[in-house]
Amino acid sequence: MPKGKGEEKLLTIHEVAKRLKLSYITVWRWTREGRIKTVKLGQGRKAPVRIPESELKRFLEEHRKE
Repeated sequence: MPKGKGEEKLLTIHEVAKRLKLSYITVWRWTREGRIKTVKLGQGRKAPVRIPESELKRFLEEHRKE
């Protein structure tokens, strides 16, 4: 389904790990530590999470300065 105007692409942890050439566990840990913010799709402990593309860009910009 195409994205509507103003909608942002949401990425899985696996997609982010692949883009960054890191392990799934590393990206997952960063989300747990709050270093990368996620959006929860649903309720409960097992609800899937996604990472907004803008959050990935923010994270990369912040860490390029280091």
